[in-house]
Amino acid sequence: MKEEIEIGDLVRIKDGTHDPRMPDGRVGIVAKCVFTKKTTASGSPMRPTLVFEVLFTNGECLNFHKMWLERISAA
Repeated sequence: MKEEIEIGDLVRIKDGTHDPRMPDGRVGIVAKCVFTKKTTASGSPMRPTLVFEVLFTNGECLNFHKMWLERISAA
């Protein structure tokens, strides 16, 4: 059974993604779930994608797709 990511979960950002604003420990708390709204180059709407806003100890909030998140614990 796959564990779902939820608001309040402690997560680690997996290797393979980088943002200079992310602290070295790569650990944060899921603060919010949001859907992206993107369009194609021709302007047609794309299906929304669920991303998670992660709050880090340095005060930064960054968005990540669930494929980059490893759940450490539940809230």
